[in-house]
Amino acid sequence: MRLALSSHHPTSQLLALVFITISAYAETVSIRPQSVDFGVISVNRRTQSTITISNESEDVVKIKLSVGDPFSVSTHTLTLQKATEQTVPVEFSVKAPGVYRSEIAVEVDKLFGTDALVIPIEAIAARPKLLLEPAAIDFNTLPVGKSAKRSLLIRNTGPVPLEIDSLHLSDRLGPFAVQLPSQLSFAPGTSGEVTIEFVPTKNG
Repeated sequence: MRLALSSHHPTSQLLALVFITISAYAETVSIRPQSVDFGVISVNRRTQSTITISNESEDVVKIKLSVGDPFSVSTHTLTLQKATEQTVPVEFSVKAPGVYRSEIAVEVDKLFGTDALVIPIEAIAARPKLLLEPAAIDFNTLPVGKSAKRSLLIRNTGPVPLEIDSLHLSDRLGPFAVQLPSQLSFAPGTSGEVTIEFVPTKNG
């Protein structure tokens, strides 16, 4: 939209015209949500969110997208037809725990200079925390041919899920046997019980 202003000073008229043009084009593009928060995410896990960019004008709009590491967007250029919108995936993945922040810059081709709409983006990367209770298991003295069982509690005290790939004894041919829980994935604050059985076959 252009608005012509009357003025005896040609420079004042030009400045007003440019300012109104920039504002009008900026209002043709809307983005939702206005910020992206991934929350708490496990390290080494790729996680995705989205933003939706809408062209609310009657013109075709070309858009450039950029974001800093360790975030990424699925595309860096968009062409939106009039009165249309497009959803853009945003991904996050890191190997080290920490708080990560950046901004998604959305540049519209009809804006002057490098002006951009900015979307704050944040994620917290963390590791699960494994707690074993008790720290040691003692079967005391047991006659040959008898058996005894002890319980080992696996607890996830961290802020992200704990997934155990495998759990076994170092000596698989010894007098000990392990009975695993039904699942080896533990949400934050949950636990599971492992049963260890001791059946001695000789003195020692």
